[in-house]
Amino acid sequence: MLKLEGKMYVSVKGKEETITHYDVTGKSQSEIMRVFEGKLVISPFLESYAAGRDVQAKLKKQLEVAKKQQETAQTTKIYYFESKSGLQIDKSLVGVHGEVSTDSSPKTKVGTAHCQGIRPDMEDAHLVTSIEIKVGGWIVARLFGVFDGHGDKGFVSQFIADNLPKRLQDNIQRIAEEKGKTELTDEVITDEVITDEVITDALTASFVQLNEELHSEENDSDTRKLKNAKKHANNGGTTATCALVIGNKAYVPNIGDSRTVLVKKGGTTIQLSEDAKPSHKRFEKAILKAGGFINMNRVLGRLAVARDLGMKFFKETVSPRPKITRIDIEDGDSLVLACDGLFDVASTDDVGRAVRKMTDSDPAQIASSLVIKAINAGSQDNVSCVVAKF
Repeated sequence: MLKLEGKMYVSVKGKEETITHYDVTGKSQSEIMRVFEGKLVISPFLESYAAGRDVQAKLKKQLEVAKKQQETAQTTKIYYFESKSGLQIDKSLVGVHGEVSTDSSPKTKVGTAHCQGIRPDMEDAHLVTSIEIKVGGWIVARLFGVFDGHGDKGFVSQFIADNLPKRLQDNIQRIAEEKGKTELTDEVITDEVITDEVITDALTASFVQLNEELHSEENDSDTRKLKNAKKHANNGGTTATCALVIGNKAYVPNIGDSRTVLVKKGGTTIQLSEDAKPSHKRFEKAILKAGGFINMNRVLGRLAVARDLGMKFFKETVSPRPKITRIDIEDGDSLVLACDGLFDVASTDDVGRAVRKMTDSDPAQIASSLVIKAINAGSQDNVSCVVAKF
């Protein structure tokens, strides 16, 4: 049972008493209720505090799971990311883009790179944008994403990349208002408004809603892009790994086996997302419970990821809900988001070492270098990468 800490201001109404504060250290809400024989009226702040503590515990636990996966990978797989193979890609085949953002704090430089590789189609999509949230004052958040499409020439991955920013912006606004978090002055304290609970709820809702939209019946009001995405979602889908940066906090939702990594200025590399593979016990358990099966490390013998967006055929057995982590970022840190085309041939720590060797390079150069290294190391997939330097 969730325990609370510290002194919270509450209202207790009795025949001749009104208590304005109560020490709730180590007590659950039900225990507090028993103390006052049901006379306790718990304030909204106390209720949101309890919920927030629960969300923080989940975020912390998921981050530990991702770190454990990082540690395991280093001892169970040999990579040739730093070696030179016989294949040397023509650099002109790598699409590269860079930008500097001054509309957020901390100031952010972002670079992207992508390459079709030996695949017949480019099915990946990526996302670099800002969203504005009105919560008493305006808060500007940065949103990055990599979406690894499969089976549909990239229609579903591009649909998610195009529609996630507005959907997320609307959901943050809506959920903050529902939780009474927007009735503040322009001198807004971000942590009191954009709480962990608001963000995790908004991220989950956004992905689930977009997935449901892909699965809905076509109608006359659908745009051409939505019609194409719905059509291809019968057999196509996408993973998603994103980073929503608000102030010095990065929230990382992940669906499937694309990955987000934090390269710390001080030399540490931290895996922020967990690869959702059918062979992993906790994902296998959920798939079996939903009536599916695993064959050849694939869901129903076909799908290589345990969580996915689109893929109507798998909607009963594969969840679109993201696993989410949160971490603080500092000046000098770098975020790397990439599809499994990179991480099939490189470990999280390989990527960290490569990024640290290019400390003075701009993020577009770093992203391009990582993509080229992956292709030269023998990646058999599309390779897409987003690098953000703070």
